[in-house]
Amino acid sequence: MNAIDKMKIEGFNASFNVRMTYGRDCYGLTVDFGDGSSVSDSISYGQKLTMNHSYQQSENYVITARAFNGDHSCSVATPVLIDPFP
Repeated sequence: MNAIDKMKIEGFNASFNVRMTYGRDCYGLTVDFGDGSSVSDSISYGQKLTMNHSYQQSENYVITARAFNGDHSCSVATPVLIDPFP
């Protein structure tokens, strides 16, 4: 399973790590930021990618990371609250 960790929120900006914690091959990776935007990359077992995203408004979002290749796929989701003026 891939993992989302080390979440850091500053104002409307979020940064976090996506980690691939199983598998042996290279996987395609899609990260959906929950606000209608996403990014694609590739990730391998043991690799960590740092993602940064700027949101446009205060809201509860769900970030979803999906890793896939021809044989397998896995995904993980985590909520994030963007509220620069609590």
